[in-house]
Amino acid sequence: MDLTYHEAWRMNPEETRRKLVETYLRTGSISQAARLWGASRAAVRKWGRRYQTEGLASLRDRSCRPHRLPGRTSQEVEEKVCPACKRTGFVRKCLAW
Repeated sequence: MDLTYHEAWRMNPEETRRKLVETYLRTGSISQAARLWGASRAAVRKWGRRYQTEGLASLRDRSCRPHRLPGRTSQEVEEKVCPACKRTGFVRKCLAW
């Protein structure tokens, strides 16, 4: 390989992941694919598993946004605090203090 995984990834992440997975499938070895690309075995394993379970679409970037927010402020409290912030000019922490 002329470029390491990280150098190629900066140029085109999806294409680099596809090539990494192709190398893994061709060699049949996570360690060898990682060595050839200068990547970690964990990265090869991650993208290999995703590709095998979900196909080519799995190599795209995914959102890091959480699925739920258990500590989120309730709508009821938010409706009371936001007008007070606008009215007084204080931020929420100052209102709570």
